Amino acid sequence: MRALRSLALLAWLVGCSCEAPVATPPPIEPAPPVEPPLTLPSVDAELPEAVPAITISVRSDRFEVGNRALVGSWPEADRQIVGQMRPLGDADYPIVEREVDDASDALVVPGLREAVRAVVAVETARATVVHADGTTTIFAVRADADVHFARIEAALFAAGVTGLARPRLVVTSPTGERELRLSSPDGELEGAPAPSIAAPRVETTVELSPEGLTVHRGALRLGSGCGAEAAPGDAAAPTIPTASLSVRAIETCLDAIDPHVAITFSAVGTMRYADVVDVLVAMVTRHPVNLRAALR
Repeated sequence: MRALRSLALLAWLVGCSCEAPVATPPPIEPAPPVEPPLTLPSVDAELPEAVPAITISVRSDRFEVGNRALVGSWPEADRQIVGQMRPLGDADYPIVEREVDDASDALVVPGLREAVRAVVAVETARATVVHADGTTTIFAVRADADVHFARIEAALFAAGVTGLARPRLVVTSPTGERELRLSSPDGELEGAPAPSIAAPRVETTVELSPEGLTVHRGALRLGSGCGAEAAPGDAAAPTIPTASLSVRAIETCLDAIDPHVAITFSAVGTMRYADVVDVLVAMVTRHPVNLRAALR
């Protein structure tokens, strides 16, 4: 019997690997791509500190609209009261965030106005239920330094036609995030609000192009230094050529007109946003600045 048991055990050992089964590891899912942060233009000027606001973030391929920072600045009681109005299934409300995929340089971007309106509606709801003093008209634009300025104009226009009239361009500085405080688009576009700064009797317009800065005082195109009309032979030349553009040159030019005059500014849409910001900073620290965009 003992021999039979030994043979049976031997037969079982021969047919058994005697190793625990090895579990097949689950497939490794690729990590989602990490979204790079916005590379805001950087300036050295002393501008007001950036404050929470309805925000339109401009990237090369999309627009992101949201109010997360603004809602975070509300009193807790406001967040709770307005939160009770949340639509079914919207657990984040009153935080509203929308994304609009669009890589064009068009002034009117399909869906962008509706995205801004959805965020503005939260401010309207808050004003209704907590008896606030109206709704904010301030909004912030945060944009990658290399995007075309035309995309900034699209953001400004979408905000303007929904009632937001006080744009802030957020930039970085050695002391943190700062903002350029501008006026709304000047109302030449259908549906845009009137400017928040009364137009001067004789309009001063400044246009930035790859060739330089061109300044008009009314119908007159100003020559170098802005002290007089451009000579007939220089009628097509910019007031300040690109090679001569500097903060000092812009300040000297505009101060020759009036140190307090309001400026209506425009830029060629294909220009790099950071390059436009450099010129705006030189103007906004000394003059009220309106923005003008053209239908295209």
